[in-house]
Amino acid sequence: MLAALPEFGLRPPAGFDYMAMSDLPAGAGLSSSARRAASGLAFLEAAGENPPRETLIKAARHAENNFVGVPCGILDQGVSGFGEGSSRAH
Repeated sequence: MLAALPEFGLRPPAGFDYMAMSDLPAGAGLSSSARRAASGLAFLEAAGENPPRETLIKAARHAENNFVGVPCGILDQGVSGFGEGSSRAH
């Protein structure tokens, strides 16, 4: 994802440590495509960048297609980039 950002005119953060943590259980259905978009959001925030979400989503798909080699569509990245969380009380 970091390598894809400059190809879309986005500045990646410089000199940072990154560790992704989640409390999602294994097999919960978060795809690698969606994780790439979420990581891109974190990288851009660290760099002080705030591009249109469409640009981020396209960069995430580009990373998945060209660096990972998965010929995926754009649905997972779009949901990750435009989706809103829900905090329902049980």
